[in-house]
Amino acid sequence: ASLGAAGTVGLDWHVVGFALCLSLPVCACTTVGAALGASRIGSLSSVAWTGARTGRRGGRARSILVALQIALALSLLTVALLLAATLHRLRAIPVGFDADRVTSFAVSPALAGQPPASSVGLLQQALERIAAIPGVEDAALSATAPFTGTPIRGWRVGPVGALTDSGVPATPAWVSASYFQAMGISLQSGRSFASDEAFGPLSGGPNPTIILSRSLAQRLFGSADVLGRLVSIGLPGAHPARVIGIAADSRWSSL
Repeated sequence: ASLGAAGTVGLDWHVVGFALCLSLPVCACTTVGAALGASRIGSLSSVAWTGARTGRRGGRARSILVALQIALALSLLTVALLLAATLHRLRAIPVGFDADRVTSFAVSPALAGQPPASSVGLLQQALERIAAIPGVEDAALSATAPFTGTPIRGWRVGPVGALTDSGVPATPAWVSASYFQAMGISLQSGRSFASDEAFGPLSGGPNPTIILSRSLAQRLFGSADVLGRLVSIGLPGAHPARVIGIAADSRWSSL
């Protein structure tokens, strides 16, 4: 699945052209058929006056059907215009990462019965092989893809042994060291993960580290210096992680 489909929404003009090729002949046929029927009714009404009352009753029914058809057509046209306007506005929203040149796919060694310890090694080997493919500039791993994560409440901040609930919801993601470079997300301060730090929370490594987005850092700590502070995500058994960097904001939950 391409992240461009999630990050930048657009129209498929092949589908639009196909729909026009179908709708135009149908509209032409129905319009000509209605015109021929109306002319036939007019000629018949001029010949047989005895059926005038029945003709008026049938004409009223046809008028009601025509009004309903016009109302339905206007409703569909309005919905289509609103959808097109919404897609246009979505395309103008900056997502914060390079969605046009990023492709993602899902893989899970655990589904094949691999334990977590060996899963990390398999994922690292796969990452190295993907990065070696000609044309690939960067490759990275993430436990959560953009627009698929769920915000978690209960993020705690403070000194060791005295972390307090901030009440701020945020979506965590376990990523490899090259994630920010591969996604085109800039670091505004601090540094990125080292190779052993990136997989620390997954492999049970000591001294976990974390990188916060600019907006999350401001919501958790305000204008105070963030680097070196401790943050614990709102999950059972989560260990405090030390903030080593601040990344630029990017759309993560939805547009």
